[in-house]
Amino acid sequence: MLSVWLLIWSAALFAGALSLLPVQVLISTQTSIREDSVLAATEKVSNYADISTSLVQASLQAKFVQEEGLMLVLSDYITRFQNQANADIQINRISISREETGIKPISISGIADSRQSLASFRDRLLILEDVLEVDLPISNLAKDKDIAFAVTLTLRKE
Repeated sequence: MLSVWLLIWSAALFAGALSLLPVQVLISTQTSIREDSVLAATEKVSNYADISTSLVQASLQAKFVQEEGLMLVLSDYITRFQNQANADIQINRISISREETGIKPISISGIADSRQSLASFRDRLLILEDVLEVDLPISNLAKDKDIAFAVTLTLRKE
């Protein structure tokens, strides 16, 4: 009798194991599919992070290019100042540089033939639309001829 009971129990356990087999196959298949989905999603998130970083860098570069395009080229200023000099004024040096808020005061040095030519050069510089102030030290006017001068220009802030 014991062998019959053991046989019935083993048949019941075998039938139960067979009934759980499709569920086990379904669960392992679904787990595998979900793992693939998670890997694909992780890869997409990584790609989106790379693209986002690239877009931020491109945006910053575009902003820089746009701002630089709006700024006047320093050589344009130099040309303007040189155009104000005539035969009586010889410009030796123009010192110009940028700062965060615009252009630093500009220094122009050279030699003028006379006081009158130096004063008229100063007046021509003042007429320029972006020049706010021209500082011509009185010590520059001490001599009558061949006057070495140093002028400091302050530009209007845009």
